[in-house]
Amino acid sequence: MFEVGWSELLVIAVVMIVVVGPKDLPNMLRTFGRTAAKLRAMAGDFQKQFNDALKEAELDDVKDSVDSLRGLSPMNEIRKQLNPFEQAAAAHPDPLRLQQRVQRALRGLDPPDILDLGA
Repeated sequence: MFEVGWSELLVIAVVMIVVVGPKDLPNMLRTFGRTAAKLRAMAGDFQKQFNDALKEAELDDVKDSVDSLRGLSPMNEIRKQLNPFEQAAAAHPDPLRLQQRVQRALRGLDPPDILDLGA
């Protein structure tokens, strides 16, 4: 941004020595350095607080998304969709068991009870 070369720094140093004086120049430079350090620290704190607030806001969004996903249960949704099929299957006898009972009855192994074919 600012391009300051050695020649410009030398001119600034000579002007400061002439204006401030060689006796007070070290104290003024120390004060200037401390002030610059405080300004940097304040800027760093501000940036840290800003980043923390930004992260917190993003984490709140992520937390809301995770909470909404926790409410979803794929197994419950599948069970809800399959429930009519289970009810329809329960209303009809098991064809495999019925076929086995009929085959045993035809072989004479297990005479079926006519009233109990559906069980």
